[in-house]
Amino acid sequence: MLESKIYSSFKIEGKVIECKKHGKGNINDTYLLKTNTNKYIIQTINKNVFKNPKKLMKNIYTVTTYLKENNQDYKGIKIIKTNKNKLYYKKNNKYYRCYEYIDDCDCVCVTNDLELVYEMGKAVGNFDKSLLNLNKNKLFPIIP
Repeated sequence: MLESKIYSSFKIEGKVIECKKHGKGNINDTYLLKTNTNKYIIQTINKNVFKNPKKLMKNIYTVTTYLKENNQDYKGIKIIKTNKNKLYYKKNNKYYRCYEYIDDCDCVCVTNDLELVYEMGKAVGNFDKSLLNLNKNKLFPIIP
């Protein structure tokens, strides 16, 4: 269970109804937070994989901001900042991030469906293409 101190540190809207483990992730611990007005994803950032969570979150912010500013149809993640306007919350040497929940989204970890693999490949290609003009000097190396 996620402590209320953690999720109340983010700029969430509404009264919290429920917070429970979510998904089948292999890297981060993920929680679904439901309020009476919205849903959010809160993750504990795995520091064994992501040695510098601050730079990781800065990269995500840089990319999502660029995509929103340069793509009218952007429907990707929306970072929810902390009450102190930070991209992450740190407690007991653990880092947490919060995103607005995206309805009708599914995470596929394994599939034999070649059509789905093809569509995922197209999505990755379109994502890369949409970042062609992003100044790469604004990004930090995360996994050497």
